[in-house]
Amino acid sequence: MRPRTPEGPRFLRSDGTPDKATRIHKEAKWLDFAHPPEALHSPNSTLRAALLEFLATHRLNIIVVDGDKYVGVATLPRLAATVALWREREAPIYKILLEGIKRIEEKVAPVADGMGDKEVAEVLSSLPPSVDEVPVVKEEKVVGVLRVREVLLRGSVDVPVGSLAEPLPSVGSVGEALMEMENKDLPVVMVGDRVLDARDVARRIWEERTEEIGRVRFEDLLTEPYEVFKENVTIKEVLDSLDPLKVDYVLVERGEGYGVVPLPKLAAKVIHP
Repeated sequence: MRPRTPEGPRFLRSDGTPDKATRIHKEAKWLDFAHPPEALHSPNSTLRAALLEFLATHRLNIIVVDGDKYVGVATLPRLAATVALWREREAPIYKILLEGIKRIEEKVAPVADGMGDKEVAEVLSSLPPSVDEVPVVKEEKVVGVLRVREVLLRGSVDVPVGSLAEPLPSVGSVGEALMEMENKDLPVVMVGDRVLDARDVARRIWEERTEEIGRVRFEDLLTEPYEVFKENVTIKEVLDSLDPLKVDYVLVERGEGYGVVPLPKLAAKVIHP
């Protein structure tokens, strides 16, 4: 659907038809809400710089550019899992964090400048689960950023959230969960009947940055699933219940287990139901 349009008599002519301001608002494309590019990272940036931005801003990904040319993205789950699973177990975390961001960089489809809502939604649907800052590219250069969380703040639809749910992997150990995070770029993984949240792993890594990575434990980060929605609850009801600026995913009951709805997939349905 289109961005929410304020309603009321001040947006109507005396004959009840929309005035000019309302017509312009309704004609706006979602891409018109993109922000100028800021806080972009070079391929030579460090894991430390990315981690600090993730923890300070609640973003799930950063955009990597060479000059102003689009290179790819780096995500929080992949960073957290890469550090947690570091092969040299005696390496201090602060030294690992000095490694280049190229280790976790991944090229994903950007939004092209000038795209319509349907095309933007198709791009968002194809993105990995942990991309909430989508590069807008023109002639290979990043000219803007479409923020998935702001899309979710501006609009909603009466579509069952369960229709968007993907299977949430369930594994037997924290180590296996970290491998799932790294390989599938997931912000959350089930371990038994509990969940491991990638952002909690990232915080633990920063808190223990003076320790050798092999000495750091993550088992106590496992928590019971919270804010789990029924499959027939609508996207509108979900967005009325959650703060899109603070959550990294949506959990849905699915048979005997759980499903996860990634933020970009949710935003795609809001943009083009």
